[in-house]
Amino acid sequence: MAPANSNVTPIRAEDALRDATLALESAQPRKRSDTDLSEVDAKIGAAEARTDTKFAELLGELRLMNQRLDHVEKSTSGMRSTVIGTGIGVLAVAIAVMAYGAQWFDLGMDAQQVSDRAVSAAIEKVQPQIDAIKTGNGEVNMKLDQLLQATRPRPATP
Repeated sequence: MAPANSNVTPIRAEDALRDATLALESAQPRKRSDTDLSEVDAKIGAAEARTDTKFAELLGELRLMNQRLDHVEKSTSGMRSTVIGTGIGVLAVAIAVMAYGAQWFDLGMDAQQVSDRAVSAAIEKVQPQIDAIKTGNGEVNMKLDQLLQATRPRPATP
């Protein structure tokens, strides 16, 4: 960005102080009122010089900030196109999934059917073992019942 007014020349602090010092030294005391006015004029000149110095420093800082912002803008210009490209890519993938997703899953890839087949195959494979455990448990249960009957205290007969 170009400065708003390129015709303005910055005032250096040394020049402003030198002008204020010359204004103070050139004041010739003639009369009491003239001396007072020349001192006031010198003080006003010094205050203007300080103000001009501060304004020049502020302009310099603004120019430096402008240069830094230009540098940041140049360094992030590539990132802007990367972010825009990524957004377009994500949007394209989302649209493709919505458009063709139903076709992909309707080609015999029904999840419910696949899980039903897997469960049926597992049950058929394990069913003989389950039946053996049931019959074996019956014998174990009878033996446990006999053991409990034998270990129970018998009521005393009168």
